[in-house]
Amino acid sequence: MATRCGYGAHTALPVAPLPLSPLSCHRAAPAVLCQSSIVCTDDCVAVFNKLKLKKAHDGAKLRFIIYQIEGEQITIRETGDKDQTYDTFVEKLVGDGSDGAYGVFDYDAVTDDGRKIDRIVFIAWVPDTLKIRKKMLYGSSKQAFKQSLSGIHVAIQACDHDDIDEEEIKKQVK
Repeated sequence: MATRCGYGAHTALPVAPLPLSPLSCHRAAPAVLCQSSIVCTDDCVAVFNKLKLKKAHDGAKLRFIIYQIEGEQITIRETGDKDQTYDTFVEKLVGDGSDGAYGVFDYDAVTDDGRKIDRIVFIAWVPDTLKIRKKMLYGSSKQAFKQSLSGIHVAIQACDHDDIDEEEIKKQVK
């Protein structure tokens, strides 16, 4: 019988095993993410793993993936080939500014001492103009979704263009 701390040396309370929380998308069926009942499709993680491992997806290596919440699912809205720039990624992530999105970008940089580094950056784009319900959906599913994408180096919560300026990203990546 396990004991809980703080109840005294002689008091032993039974500790029930905690139920497993379906926080990742690594299961055969889509997993419900956290408190929001949003479901992550298996394709979201599979395509991310291809980006992370620098493998081809639909014939090309990927530079970025943009996800969106569509109904009750997180789906892939768009991908970008390896030759795409950060500016193109930001343009596609923000879109017309009427919806939120999650974005993953494979960022290459050179450190001050000349080392070449490769970092995967996760950006949760939730603009201030978004409706409250959508803000809540993106906010409540962000952490669990990010955790299902193992290998994220830098995570950024962005609500305006200043938050995703490339100079700010470079500071966080290095």
